[in-house]
Amino acid sequence: MSGAVEHNAPADLPRSLAAQSIAGSDAVVASIAGPAGDPQASEPLVRTPGAALPYPVHALGPLLGPATEAIVERTRCAPATAANASLAAAALVAQPHRNVRLPHGQVVPISLNFATVCESGERKTSADQLALAAVREMEAHMQDAHRKAWPAYANHRDAYAAERASIIAKKGDLTSRRAALDALGTEPQAPLAPYLLVPEPTIEGLMKAWADAPAALGLFMDEGGQFLGGYSMSKDHRLKTITQLSRLWDGSAGGRLRAGDGASVLLGRRLACHLMLQPGVAASLFADEAVWDQGLMARFLSAAPLSLAGQRKFRRADMASNEALDRYHAALATLLNLEPRTSDDRNQLDPPVMELCSEAEALWIAFHDAVDAKCVTNGAYADIRGLASKAPNHAARIAAVLTLIEKPEAMEIAASAMANAIELLHFYLHEALRLRQSSLVDERMAKAETLRLWLLQWPEDYISASDVARLGPNAIRDVETVRDLMGVLHAHGAVEPAQRQTVAGRTRKETWRILRAVNDR
Repeated sequence: MSGAVEHNAPADLPRSLAAQSIAGSDAVVASIAGPAGDPQASEPLVRTPGAALPYPVHALGPLLGPATEAIVERTRCAPATAANASLAAAALVAQPHRNVRLPHGQVVPISLNFATVCESGERKTSADQLALAAVREMEAHMQDAHRKAWPAYANHRDAYAAERASIIAKKGDLTSRRAALDALGTEPQAPLAPYLLVPEPTIEGLMKAWADAPAALGLFMDEGGQFLGGYSMSKDHRLKTITQLSRLWDGSAGGRLRAGDGASVLLGRRLACHLMLQPGVAASLFADEAVWDQGLMARFLSAAPLSLAGQRKFRRADMASNEALDRYHAALATLLNLEPRTSDDRNQLDPPVMELCSEAEALWIAFHDAVDAKCVTNGAYADIRGLASKAPNHAARIAAVLTLIEKPEAMEIAASAMANAIELLHFYLHEALRLRQSSLVDERMAKAETLRLWLLQWPEDYISASDVARLGPNAIRDVETVRDLMGVLHAHGAVEPAQRQTVAGRTRKETWRILRAVNDR
């Protein structure tokens, strides 16, 4: 695929790519800052987030890259939407089979969480359906096997219950009854639930069902607002949900949970997430300080591609896209059909640990240090420090997923996979900055900035509140709001109060002088 990083890397790859990782970080910051403005123009009141970067599809590698392009070809969605869908599905099927060891020794899961922000009609559901086709097919096989196994289980369960009741009802001494119960053994276990994608979008429902569900599941929702705005994220349950999702991403035990039927400890579980969000829901999420402080957003990789509405004239899909998708689905099916290693005979995962080769480790360290340098107070990543601090962790996980999807037997991450993962992380850091900075814009300041830009186009040097209310921006059409916003602009050096002036041919008592340039002040 054009632009893909070659896997037969030269010996000096670590040094050259380490330099690229640092340069890539600087490029992200520069793109957020945007082009330098006119030094003579009045200064903006708010930081306008930069434009979205093109998604680096080539960095998804020779399997996921073409599959992502095929999803774009088939659905006409944005590349970032297709990439999140294909990567999330790959993480879902890869997560039960490996952990990865980071250079400082910590062993972490390879589960990944994604959030895709776009309006209705942007083909996000279609992209997700294509990416998950192999998963849905596996679920159909699981449901068929479950249906066939259930009668034998039900007979065993009922016979066991009857025999246990008979032993308990028998007269005799306690010792003999205890011996009979011991000989009877434990109650038969139901077949594992036949699903891989969580059917119940609440953390309580997930944890309760997980005792009899596969150890590795996916929370994939094309209307993520149902989860974020529903029961799990309500005021009384928000902290518990965030804590559990964070623990699952970290790979720690689910904790002791009470859901009306006692307590349990869930070990060896994995959860991959892909939440597709409307912009309004995403804005409130990225503006929520509690969500950031509690670490949830640090564990999600987000993308908010620009709308493609009006740019989708009909064209027939390239049939080569079918071949790319077939290869992708076959790779997912291979991992889905592999039995994961468990520490019991059921659903407690004990994945083998992948290692980074020495070249991949050097790249990871260079990326870690480059990002860390920008996490200081007032640093480029200060607004997303939580996510930035976990960016190297995300990179190692993505590199592991990219490796496994191509080589299911692999136990080592190559430098090329790590380089690709780092390039992807630069994109996700950029997107997180855009979304975070957009959400931090105060509504009052946003209106003041809208008014400042409008005033720059006013043909005279002076203006009155009534003129703005009558002719100004649609969102600012009453005199009291105009006075308030003029106060904000005055405090920021964009206007200054003036006495009686002639404005638009009429004498006005209350006016402001517009300070268009530095020399006006």
